[in-house]
Amino acid sequence: MKKHSRMHLAIITVLANLLAVNLWAAPEVLWKHDFGAAKPGPLFAGGDIADDTLAAGGKSLQLAFAKAGALPAIFSAKDIPLAGTGVIRVRVRGKDLNDVANGLRLTVTLHNQTTGRRYLADGMVYAVRANEKAYRVLPIYFEVGDTPAPYTLTILPTWQAQTGDRKPSVWIAGIELEGHGKNAPYISGLLRSRTNYAPGAQVKIAVTVVNPTQDAFEGKLQADDLVGLEGRRKVANVSASLAPGERRVYDLAWKAAGAESGHEVEFSLQNKDGKLVARDSMDVGITNDGRLLAFPAHDFEQSWRPSGGGLLYVYPASHTQSKKAVEMGVRDRDNHNGRMEFFGWSWCDLAGFIPPEDPYVAANGQWWLSLKEYKEQIAMVKDSGVHVESYILGCATDEAGYELYQKHPDWFMYGRDGEIGSYNMEAHARYSRRHEFEFAPVKDGTLWASLDPTHPGVRSHISNQCIRLGKEMGFNGARWDIWMMNVAPGQYRLDGSEIAPTWEEADRLSAESLKAVKDAVAKELPDFTWGYNYGAPEENKNTPLFLAEKCRGHAWILDEVAITYGAKTSPFHFWNAYSKRFIEWGDRIRQLDGIYDPWIFDRGFNAGNPNHVEVDWLHATIFRILAGGRVWIPLYKNNSALAGDLPRMAFRFSDTFSGWNLRLQPEDQKRVVVDAPPTLWWKGYVFTNKSPEGKEQAIVHLVNSPVSEEVSGNRDSKVRPPVLNVTVRCNAVGGRLPQKAWLVMAEPLTPEAEPAVQAVPLKLTKQGSAVRVTVPSVLYLKTVVFEY
Repeated sequence: MKKHSRMHLAIITVLANLLAVNLWAAPEVLWKHDFGAAKPGPLFAGGDIADDTLAAGGKSLQLAFAKAGALPAIFSAKDIPLAGTGVIRVRVRGKDLNDVANGLRLTVTLHNQTTGRRYLADGMVYAVRANEKAYRVLPIYFEVGDTPAPYTLTILPTWQAQTGDRKPSVWIAGIELEGHGKNAPYISGLLRSRTNYAPGAQVKIAVTVVNPTQDAFEGKLQADDLVGLEGRRKVANVSASLAPGERRVYDLAWKAAGAESGHEVEFSLQNKDGKLVARDSMDVGITNDGRLLAFPAHDFEQSWRPSGGGLLYVYPASHTQSKKAVEMGVRDRDNHNGRMEFFGWSWCDLAGFIPPEDPYVAANGQWWLSLKEYKEQIAMVKDSGVHVESYILGCATDEAGYELYQKHPDWFMYGRDGEIGSYNMEAHARYSRRHEFEFAPVKDGTLWASLDPTHPGVRSHISNQCIRLGKEMGFNGARWDIWMMNVAPGQYRLDGSEIAPTWEEADRLSAESLKAVKDAVAKELPDFTWGYNYGAPEENKNTPLFLAEKCRGHAWILDEVAITYGAKTSPFHFWNAYSKRFIEWGDRIRQLDGIYDPWIFDRGFNAGNPNHVEVDWLHATIFRILAGGRVWIPLYKNNSALAGDLPRMAFRFSDTFSGWNLRLQPEDQKRVVVDAPPTLWWKGYVFTNKSPEGKEQAIVHLVNSPVSEEVSGNRDSKVRPPVLNVTVRCNAVGGRLPQKAWLVMAEPLTPEAEPAVQAVPLKLTKQGSAVRVTVPSVLYLKTVVFEY
C-alpha cells in the first residue's frame, strides 16, 4: 500500500457499530476506533502512526506541530444513527502544550444524511488536561436534530499559533461516540418558548421523545424545577405513550414560581414501573427583569459559536436575520443572555427619538431605516424573554435639534465662548435633499448639543421622549451614554449665568434633574428601567448624590474605564489590585441598588492582539462574577480547559453570586477562616447573604491565583496546579453554628473529574465554636456557602 493511502487516504472510514447495552437509557457507544491495527509510519504531513505502549491498542496517531493551521481529517464514519445530545470521547495526551491556550483544536462535523444540515462541536487539547505520561479523555459534547437520522462524522484537527519557539505534539489513542441507541426510549429535544419568564407566567417547553425499540412504551414524563442550592419542586407530570419507532412531542406547561433567579428544569422519562429511562435538562430564567440574568458566554472552546453578548443584537441585521438570531437564542441551551440594547436606530436622540416619516435617516445621517420594521424587531426580541433597552446617546442632535434650538434656545447649555456644541450647516443642507435620487447617507451629524437639565421645559421634554420609547417603540427601558441630565462647573445658560459654580452644587442639581425625569416616566411606565455609562469610581469622585440617583431602581451601571486596566500604566493591571477594585466597587453599586456591569480589557478578546492572553480572560471573568457582575461583554467559558461554564454557574446560582442581599465583609473579618497557601486567594472575598427563604449565609470564594502578578504577563497562559484538601472554618454567630454547607463550582469537583455546574453538599465537622469543611481541590474557582 502506498504511504499516502494508508487508512483510506488519511481518513479512517468505518461503518457505525452498535453495541448492545441491556440498561434502560444508558448512553450507547455507537461508533469507536483505535489505531491498534494500523501500520506504523507517516499518515500525512504532521501526522504519524506510532507504536505507543500507553495506548490501549498499542499504537496512536501522533500530531506534531509544524505551523498553525488545519491538518487533514483524521476520522470519518458514515451511517451513525443520531438524535439529540451525545458526546465524543477522544483519548489524548500531549507534550509541550500551553496550559489553557494555543492548543490543538478538534472540530467535529456531524452531517445529517437526510436533511443535509451540518452540526459542529469543538474540543481543545491543552496541557491542563493532557500530559505526556498518561492518556485522558477529552469529551466533545454535541447536539443534533431531534428526529433520528443517519449522520456522517468527520473530525478535523487544527493547530493554533504557538508562543515563542514552542513545538507541541499530541497523541490520540482512540475515539468513541456515545449517543442514544435503540435499546430504550430517550429525550431527543427540548425547546422553550422563551429564555426568561415573569413570575406567574406560563413556562412552556416542548419535549421530544423517541421510542427506537420494537416494543410499545407506556410511562410518564415529569418535569422538576431546580433553583438555588437545593430547591426542587415537581412542576409537570404527563402520561407518555409511544408506539414502536414513534417520535412524539409533549408540550409541558406550568406557572413560573420560586425565587427570581436562574432555574434548571430537569425532565425525566419513566417506564410504567417508575424506573428512570431517560433524563435531560434545560435552563430558564424566572424574573421580571431579564437584566438580572444577563450572563452571555464567550466560548473559547467552540470556534463556530457566536459570543452571547451579540447573539441578539438586531441592527444592522435584516428582519430575517434577526428572526434567526432570536430562534437560535431560544433554542440554544448555552444562551444565558437576558438583556440587549438597540444602538444606532434613533432619529435625533433626545431632540426627538422617533421620526415623523418612515423610512427615515438615522444615527447622525448614517443609514436609512424602516420604523415599522424596527418596531417589529423590538417586539420579536421581547417575546423571546429578553429585556430590550434603547441606547440614548444623550444629546440633542440633527434636524430635530435644530428645530428645538430655534424654538427654545434657553433650553441649551453653553460654553464660556457662547457655543452650544458642534454643528454642520453643509450636512444640514444635504439632509434637506434626502428624498432626491443622488442623496447618500453619510455619518456627518448636523448638530450636537447638550440640554440644560435644570430647565423645567427640558425635564418635561426628555420625560415625554422616554415615555414614547416605551409606549410607541415598545422598549423595556433605556441606557444613557455621554450625557445623562448632569451638569458640571463651567457650563452656562443663555443669559450667561453659570449653572453650577461648584461640584457640590453640580452633584445636587444633576441628581435632582435625573430624579425628576425618572419620576415623571414612572408615572406612565412604572416598570421602565434605566442604565448609564460612567459607572467607574474614577468617574464619580465628585458626584456621590448623582451616582446614588443613577443606581436607584435597579439601574444598569456600566463600568467602562475597566477596559484600560490591561495597560501597564494602570495601577489595576496587577491582579490583586484588579480583583479588589472590582469586588469592592461591585458591592458598592449593589448597596446603592444598581446592577453592576464591569467591562473587560479593550472591550473584548482579540486573538490577533499581541497583548491579549487567553488566561487573562479566564481570571478576569472570575473577578467580574465575584463583583456581582451582570454583563454585556461575554464571560469566559471553556470545558476543555477544565474551567467549565462559568457564565452558567453565575446564572444558575445567581443568588450566590449577584443576589441583592450580598454584603462584602472587611478583609480582616473573623467569621470565615481558610487554611491554604498564600497563592489561594480568599481574603477580601467573604460575603454575608440571606437566602430567598430568609436564612443567613456566609460565603467565601476560593481563587487559585494567576501565575503572573500582572495582566498580560503570562504569555504562555500557564495556570497553577490545583490546591488540594482546603480546610474552611466558619464560626458561630450569636451562638448559632451553620447547619448546612455547599460547594458551588463550574470546574471539576476533583482533579480527575470533568467540569460541571453544580452545588455539592459538604460534610460539616464541629470544631469548638466553629464548623469546618474540606474542599477536595481548587483549580480556578470554588465557592463555599455556609447556611445557619
